[in-house]
Amino acid sequence: MMTLPKQAMEKTAKLMNNDNVGNSANNNANDTIFALASGSNRAAIAVIRVSGPESITSLKTLTGKAPPKPRYASVRYIKDPITKNIIDHALLVMSKAPNSFTGENTVEYFVHGGPAVIQALLETLSRQPDHRMANPGEFTRRAFENGKIDLTSAEAVHDLISAETQAQHYQALDQLQGSLANLYDTWRKDIIEAAAYIEATIDFPDEDLPEQKIREKTEPRIRACLESIEDHLNDGRRGERVRDGFRIAIIGAPNAGKSSLVN
Repeated sequence: MMTLPKQAMEKTAKLMNNDNVGNSANNNANDTIFALASGSNRAAIAVIRVSGPESITSLKTLTGKAPPKPRYASVRYIKDPITKNIIDHALLVMSKAPNSFTGENTVEYFVHGGPAVIQALLETLSRQPDHRMANPGEFTRRAFENGKIDLTSAEAVHDLISAETQAQHYQALDQLQGSLANLYDTWRKDIIEAAAYIEATIDFPDEDLPEQKIREKTEPRIRACLESIEDHLNDGRRGERVRDGFRIAIIGAPNAGKSSLVN
Protein backbone atom coordinates (compact mmCIF):
# COMPACT_ATOMS: atom_id res chain seq x y z
CA MET A 1 0.00 0.00 0.00
CA MET A 2 1.21 3.51 -0.83
CA THR A 3 0.79 6.72 1.14
CA LEU A 4 -0.73 9.87 -0.28
CA PRO A 5 1.59 11.77 -2.64
CA LYS A 6 3.53 14.63 -1.09
CA GLN A 7 1.46 17.25 -2.92
CA ALA A 8 -1.80 15.81 -1.60
CA MET A 9 -0.40 15.61 1.92
CA GLU A 10 0.67 19.25 1.76
CA LYS A 11 -2.81 20.26 0.59
CA THR A 12 -4.40 18.34 3.45
CA ALA A 13 -2.06 19.98 5.97
CA LYS A 14 -2.90 23.41 4.53
CA LEU A 15 -6.60 22.63 4.71
CA MET A 16 -6.32 21.62 8.37
CA ASN A 17 -4.45 24.83 9.25
CA ASN A 18 -6.46 27.40 7.31
CA ASP A 19 -8.76 30.01 8.86
CA ASN A 20 -11.89 27.99 8.12
CA VAL A 21 -10.70 25.17 10.37
CA GLY A 22 -9.25 27.26 13.16
CA ASN A 23 -7.50 26.01 16.27
CA SER A 24 -9.03 24.00 19.08
CA ALA A 25 -9.56 27.12 21.18
CA ASN A 26 -11.91 28.57 18.57
CA ASN A 27 -13.67 25.34 17.65
CA ASN A 28 -17.36 25.27 18.49
CA ALA A 29 -19.08 22.13 19.75
CA ASN A 30 -21.95 23.00 17.38
CA ASP A 31 -19.69 22.93 14.32
CA THR A 32 -20.18 20.17 11.80
CA ILE A 33 -16.93 18.22 11.67
CA PHE A 34 -15.50 15.94 9.00
CA ALA A 35 -12.44 13.76 8.53
CA LEU A 36 -11.00 10.89 6.57
CA ALA A 37 -11.97 7.94 8.78
CA SER A 38 -10.18 5.18 6.87
CA GLY A 39 -6.56 6.37 7.03
CA SER A 40 -4.35 8.10 4.48
CA ASN A 41 -3.08 5.05 2.59
CA ARG A 42 -4.14 4.54 -1.00
CA ALA A 43 -6.98 1.98 -1.17
CA ALA A 44 -9.96 0.94 -3.27
CA ILE A 45 -12.40 2.63 -0.87
CA ALA A 46 -12.00 5.58 1.47
CA VAL A 47 -14.50 6.59 4.16
CA ILE A 48 -15.11 10.23 5.01
CA ARG A 49 -17.27 10.86 8.05
CA VAL A 50 -19.27 14.05 8.61
CA SER A 51 -21.01 14.68 11.94
CA GLY A 52 -22.99 17.62 13.25
CA PRO A 53 -26.13 19.68 12.74
CA GLU A 54 -25.31 20.67 9.14
CA SER A 55 -24.17 17.26 7.90
CA ILE A 56 -27.49 16.49 6.20
CA THR A 57 -27.60 19.99 4.71
CA SER A 58 -24.20 19.53 3.09
CA LEU A 59 -25.32 16.10 1.87
CA LYS A 60 -28.22 17.74 0.02
CA THR A 61 -25.87 20.39 -1.37
CA LEU A 62 -23.28 17.92 -2.64
CA THR A 63 -25.76 15.45 -4.15
CA GLY A 64 -28.50 17.83 -5.26
CA LYS A 65 -31.08 15.40 -3.93
CA ALA A 66 -33.11 14.76 -0.82
CA PRO A 67 -31.25 12.61 1.75
CA PRO A 68 -31.78 8.86 1.64
CA LYS A 69 -33.63 6.89 4.31
CA PRO A 70 -31.60 6.86 7.55
CA ARG A 71 -29.20 3.92 7.93
CA TYR A 72 -29.80 2.69 4.39
CA ALA A 73 -26.99 2.70 1.84
CA SER A 74 -27.55 4.81 -1.26
CA VAL A 75 -25.45 5.46 -4.38
CA ARG A 76 -25.23 9.10 -5.45
CA TYR A 77 -23.13 11.40 -7.61
CA ILE A 78 -21.22 13.86 -5.43
CA LYS A 79 -20.60 17.22 -7.06
CA ASP A 80 -18.76 20.41 -6.22
CA PRO A 81 -21.65 22.88 -5.79
CA ILE A 82 -19.55 25.75 -7.19
CA THR A 83 -17.97 24.20 -10.29
CA LYS A 84 -20.67 21.52 -10.76
CA ASN A 85 -17.86 19.06 -11.45
CA ILE A 86 -18.48 15.48 -10.38
CA ILE A 87 -16.23 14.47 -7.49
CA ASP A 88 -17.20 10.80 -7.42
CA HIS A 89 -19.97 8.24 -7.81
CA ALA A 90 -20.15 7.05 -4.22
CA LEU A 91 -22.01 5.05 -1.65
CA LEU A 92 -23.29 7.01 1.32
CA VAL A 93 -25.08 6.26 4.58
CA MET A 94 -26.93 8.81 6.70
CA SER A 95 -27.79 8.41 10.39
CA LYS A 96 -30.04 10.82 12.26
CA ALA A 97 -29.50 11.86 15.86
CA PRO A 98 -29.42 10.22 18.31
CA ASN A 99 -29.00 6.95 16.39
CA SER A 100 -25.37 7.35 15.37
CA PHE A 101 -21.92 6.80 16.87
CA THR A 102 -21.62 10.46 17.92
CA GLY A 103 -25.29 10.90 18.78
CA GLU A 104 -25.50 13.61 16.10
CA ASN A 105 -26.70 13.68 12.51
CA THR A 106 -23.98 11.81 10.64
CA VAL A 107 -23.15 11.09 7.00
CA GLU A 108 -20.48 8.68 5.82
CA TYR A 109 -19.23 8.90 2.24
CA PHE A 110 -17.68 5.72 0.81
CA VAL A 111 -15.68 7.07 -2.12
CA HIS A 112 -12.95 5.68 -4.33
CA GLY A 113 -9.69 5.83 -2.41
CA GLY A 114 -7.59 7.86 -4.85
CA PRO A 115 -5.82 10.90 -3.33
CA ALA A 116 -7.45 13.30 -5.80
CA VAL A 117 -10.96 12.08 -4.92
CA ILE A 118 -10.32 12.32 -1.20
CA GLN A 119 -8.78 15.76 -1.47
CA ALA A 120 -11.58 17.11 -3.65
CA LEU A 121 -14.26 15.97 -1.22
CA LEU A 122 -12.41 17.29 1.84
CA GLU A 123 -11.89 20.68 0.19
CA THR A 124 -15.54 20.84 -0.88
CA LEU A 125 -16.73 20.01 2.64
CA SER A 126 -14.43 22.67 4.09
CA ARG A 127 -16.28 25.32 2.06
CA GLN A 128 -19.68 24.38 3.48
CA PRO A 129 -21.08 26.70 6.19
CA ASP A 130 -20.12 25.76 9.76
CA HIS A 131 -18.02 22.82 8.59
CA ARG A 132 -14.43 22.20 9.71
CA MET A 133 -11.90 19.40 9.88
CA ALA A 134 -12.29 17.29 13.02
CA ASN A 135 -9.61 17.39 15.70
CA PRO A 136 -7.95 14.07 16.58
CA GLY A 137 -10.40 11.96 18.59
CA GLU A 138 -13.22 14.49 18.26
CA PHE A 139 -15.80 12.02 16.96
CA THR A 140 -15.21 9.83 20.02
CA ARG A 141 -15.28 12.88 22.28
CA ARG A 142 -18.66 13.89 20.93
CA ALA A 143 -19.93 10.34 21.41
CA PHE A 144 -18.89 10.61 25.08
CA GLU A 145 -20.34 14.09 25.55
CA ASN A 146 -23.65 12.97 24.02
CA GLY A 147 -23.87 9.95 26.32
CA LYS A 148 -23.29 7.32 23.65
CA ILE A 149 -20.22 5.85 25.38
CA ASP A 150 -18.52 6.21 28.77
CA LEU A 151 -14.87 7.05 29.45
CA THR A 152 -13.78 3.41 29.58
CA SER A 153 -15.30 2.84 26.14
CA ALA A 154 -13.66 6.00 24.79
CA GLU A 155 -10.30 4.71 26.01
CA ALA A 156 -11.06 1.31 24.48
CA VAL A 157 -11.76 2.88 21.08
CA HIS A 158 -8.30 4.47 21.12
CA ASP A 159 -6.68 1.20 22.26
CA LEU A 160 -8.51 -0.79 19.59
CA ILE A 161 -7.36 1.57 16.85
CA SER A 162 -3.79 1.44 18.18
CA ALA A 163 -3.69 -2.34 18.74
CA GLU A 164 -0.75 -4.05 17.04
CA THR A 165 -1.02 -7.51 18.63
CA GLN A 166 -3.88 -9.95 19.19
CA ALA A 167 -3.50 -9.53 22.97
CA GLN A 168 -3.95 -5.77 22.63
CA HIS A 169 -6.84 -6.33 20.24
CA TYR A 170 -8.72 -8.68 22.59
CA GLN A 171 -8.09 -6.54 25.67
CA ALA A 172 -9.39 -3.39 23.96
CA LEU A 173 -12.41 -5.25 22.56
CA ASP A 174 -13.23 -6.69 25.99
CA GLN A 175 -13.09 -3.21 27.52
CA LEU A 176 -15.19 -1.77 24.69
CA GLN A 177 -17.86 -4.38 25.45
CA GLY A 178 -18.10 -3.08 29.01
CA SER A 179 -15.94 -5.34 31.20
CA LEU A 180 -14.22 -2.42 32.95
CA ALA A 181 -17.36 -0.28 33.11
CA ASN A 182 -19.32 -3.15 34.68
CA LEU A 183 -16.64 -3.64 37.33
CA TYR A 184 -16.62 0.06 38.22
CA ASP A 185 -20.41 0.13 38.27
CA THR A 186 -20.45 -2.76 40.75
CA TRP A 187 -18.13 -0.85 43.08
CA ARG A 188 -20.27 2.26 42.72
CA LYS A 189 -23.50 0.43 43.61
CA ASP A 190 -21.91 -1.24 46.64
CA ILE A 191 -20.52 2.07 47.94
CA ILE A 192 -23.80 3.93 47.40
CA GLU A 193 -25.83 1.24 49.17
CA ALA A 194 -23.45 1.07 52.13
CA ALA A 195 -23.35 4.88 52.36
CA ALA A 196 -27.16 5.02 52.39
CA TYR A 197 -27.36 2.74 55.44
CA ILE A 198 -24.60 4.59 57.28
CA GLU A 199 -26.09 8.02 56.53
CA ALA A 200 -29.44 6.84 57.83
CA THR A 201 -27.94 6.14 61.26
CA ILE A 202 -26.34 9.61 61.25
CA ASP A 203 -29.37 11.56 59.99
CA PHE A 204 -31.90 9.79 62.22
CA PRO A 205 -30.16 9.14 65.55
CA ASP A 206 -33.47 9.26 67.47
CA GLU A 207 -35.22 6.61 65.35
CA ASP A 208 -33.66 3.71 67.25
CA LEU A 209 -32.41 2.09 64.04
CA PRO A 210 -30.94 -1.40 64.36
CA GLU A 211 -27.29 -0.36 64.17
CA GLN A 212 -26.02 -3.90 64.67
CA LYS A 213 -28.00 -5.16 61.68
CA ILE A 214 -26.89 -2.18 59.60
CA ARG A 215 -23.27 -2.91 60.53
CA GLU A 216 -23.68 -6.58 59.66
CA LYS A 217 -25.11 -5.58 56.28
CA THR A 218 -22.61 -2.88 55.35
CA GLU A 219 -19.27 -4.10 56.70
CA PRO A 220 -19.00 -7.24 54.54
CA ARG A 221 -20.02 -5.24 51.48
CA ILE A 222 -17.44 -2.53 52.14
CA ARG A 223 -14.68 -5.07 52.86
CA ALA A 224 -15.50 -7.02 49.70
CA CYS A 225 -15.44 -3.81 47.66
CA LEU A 226 -12.06 -2.78 49.12
CA GLU A 227 -10.62 -6.23 48.41
CA SER A 228 -11.90 -6.12 44.85
CA ILE A 229 -10.33 -2.69 44.30
CA GLU A 230 -7.01 -3.80 45.83
CA ASP A 231 -6.95 -6.94 43.67
CA HIS A 232 -7.65 -4.83 40.61
CA LEU A 233 -4.82 -2.42 41.42
CA ASN A 234 -2.36 -5.18 42.39
CA ASP A 235 -2.58 -7.20 39.20
CA GLY A 236 1.01 -6.46 38.24
CA ARG A 237 -0.21 -3.81 35.77
CA ARG A 238 -1.02 -6.57 33.29
CA GLY A 239 -3.42 -4.43 31.28
CA GLU A 240 -0.90 -1.61 30.99
CA ARG A 241 1.84 -4.03 29.95
CA VAL A 242 -0.37 -5.53 27.26
CA ARG A 243 -1.37 -2.08 26.03
CA ASP A 244 2.14 -0.59 25.95
CA GLY A 245 4.06 -3.73 25.02
CA PHE A 246 7.68 -4.40 25.90
CA ARG A 247 10.89 -2.72 24.81
CA ILE A 248 13.84 -5.10 24.70
CA ALA A 249 17.45 -4.13 24.08
CA ILE A 250 19.88 -6.72 22.74
CA ILE A 251 23.38 -5.65 23.77
CA GLY A 252 26.64 -7.27 22.87
CA ALA A 253 30.01 -6.92 21.20
CA PRO A 254 30.19 -6.13 17.46
CA ASN A 255 29.55 -9.13 15.20
CA ALA A 256 28.43 -11.26 18.14
CA GLY A 257 25.25 -12.36 16.37
CA LYS A 258 22.72 -9.82 17.66
CA SER A 259 21.06 -9.37 14.25
CA SER A 260 20.94 -13.12 13.70
CA LEU A 261 19.19 -13.53 17.06
CA VAL A 262 16.58 -10.90 16.15
CA ASN A 263 16.01 -12.37 12.72
